[in-house]
Amino acid sequence: MLAQVRYWYQLAYAAVWLALGFARAARYFRTRALHDLALPHPEALHSGEKRRLKHYFYGTTYLGIVFCLLHGRTRSRQERHLFTNLAALAYYFDDLVDLFRGQDGSDILWRNNPEAYGALADQRGLALHLLHNIYSALPPGDLHEFKD
Repeated sequence: MLAQVRYWYQLAYAAVWLALGFARAARYFRTRALHDLALPHPEALHSGEKRRLKHYFYGTTYLGIVFCLLHGRTRSRQERHLFTNLAALAYYFDDLVDLFRGQDGSDILWRNNPEAYGALADQRGLALHLLHNIYSALPPGDLHEFKD
């Protein structure tokens, strides 16, 4: 009986964390997310790209909530900033890979060189901008780990 009570308590606790986390994330996405990306110009992303960013943003939000739930704390402002930039980078590079494979660059080896790939595949320069946002926000000790 006690095990069942503990199970339902933990399930309710996790559900509340998820609900509150997604509510905070929705407010943050509406008010600060695009500003935190520091895009070169406000119209850099069209509506389809913003929709894709939102999809990846909520995916990273879920992961962030689970990590914070395991550690018993909420995300810091820097973590929110990094998760937003990682979501933008993930969706943007995912789209670039699909687009670039359709062209004749499918055989290029870019696995450990995102800068060269981003410069070659993205004419607007957003891929490199988002990548450098992450590089500048990471602590110096973690930058090498991120690049590996």
